[in-house]
Amino acid sequence: MGFGLLVSILILTLFLKSNHGQQQEQSIPNSDEFFISQFFEKMGINSSKSSHVYNLSLSACSWQVVFCDSEQKTVIGLVAPNLGLTGPMPDNTIGKLKKLQFLDLNSNQITDFSSDFWSLISLKNLNLSNNKFSVDLPTNIGNFGSLEKLDLSFNNFTGNLPDSFSSLAGLQVLNLNRNRFNSVIPLGITNCHSLTSVDLSMNSFHGSLPRGFDTAFPKLKSLNLAANLINGRGSDFSKFELLEYFQESFQGFCC
Repeated sequence: MGFGLLVSILILTLFLKSNHGQQQEQSIPNSDEFFISQFFEKMGINSSKSSHVYNLSLSACSWQVVFCDSEQKTVIGLVAPNLGLTGPMPDNTIGKLKKLQFLDLNSNQITDFSSDFWSLISLKNLNLSNNKFSVDLPTNIGNFGSLEKLDLSFNNFTGNLPDSFSSLAGLQVLNLNRNRFNSVIPLGITNCHSLTSVDLSMNSFHGSLPRGFDTAFPKLKSLNLAANLINGRGSDFSKFELLEYFQESFQGFCC
């Protein structure tokens, strides 16, 4: 074997080894890149056809749909609306992003939560509107004690609104418009003293408002209860001094 051929083989071997090492580094298990890429792939988004969404040859912090902390090391936001994400959220994907603060997956075709979704205890803003959820909202929603904005509108959530809303003391905006909730409004919601906007319209909420509802939300500016079967009196809302918008239930309120 000639010396030149031997050198060429050696160089090629080193190149392939180096390239393989780079590929391994780009998809390290238990990294943010790995968890997010697995989420997209298992929900029908392929990187080779959607490189504008995520690119495995680049750090997750450079992806269009990802936002990172100031040091560009940790993923704190994932904003991926209208991508055709389909089916239930897979386990061991975005539920592993422990520092995630903002999650916006609106206008997809997501049908259910992953079992580890509720470990995202750093979430401040969650938008799952305009999807295909047709399940009861788990009591695990109470895990999100840091949540400030929750938008689950335009889905088919059913059953009771969990009383575990009592744990969402910092919640400011709640939008459950156009679902199929068919319970009374739970007493736990009166612990959400920071609420400024509440939209429960176009559901099947019924019964009376929980005790203390009229004094629970000193910052409330917008309240929409339209197209429900909630009983009440106009005086139930007389103490909302900052209220600028109010839409009552079709059941109506007496004087």
